[in-house]
Amino acid sequence: MSDEKHTKEHETFNSALKTARAKLEELLRERQSIDRQIIGYQRTVDSLSEVLEKGHEGELAPNILPLPDLETSQSVGFTDAVRSVLREKGTAMGPTSIRDALIASGVNMDKYSSQMVVVHNTLKRLCESGEVERMPIGDSGAFKYVWVGPVGRALKRERPSLLNIARRLAVEKS
Repeated sequence: MSDEKHTKEHETFNSALKTARAKLEELLRERQSIDRQIIGYQRTVDSLSEVLEKGHEGELAPNILPLPDLETSQSVGFTDAVRSVLREKGTAMGPTSIRDALIASGVNMDKYSSQMVVVHNTLKRLCESGEVERMPIGDSGAFKYVWVGPVGRALKRERPSLLNIARRLAVEKS
């Protein structure tokens, strides 16, 4: 292949890569914005539901239709909220920090009798699905968790060494 043809192909691929990266960044920003909006509306629905379900004396208000179970409906559930927290943080987080971030974002943790059990079980499922990576913190036996997402999973399949570098940077950054 001639040098001129090779250079043109290289420029074409570079241009396509630049375009794809820009679009990916745009979509990730949009998703973060949408996730924040969903969590905000989830908080609003939770608050309004509580007001509507109780009368002035704390009794169930009459003639109010029951609202859908938000955990099983198509709105944001607990697992999606954990995904959002990890995705937005961008660095490794411990389970307690994740719980605190969920509370700060408006997730009602009071309905769970064992909040940390729910957080740990959710993190376990997200690790099993490959969306989250669990990383040891030194020799303490404790772990931090970092969002991997679809791009990270693709990198893991294609270039495991790059993902290992990214993981180490996430732990150092946190």
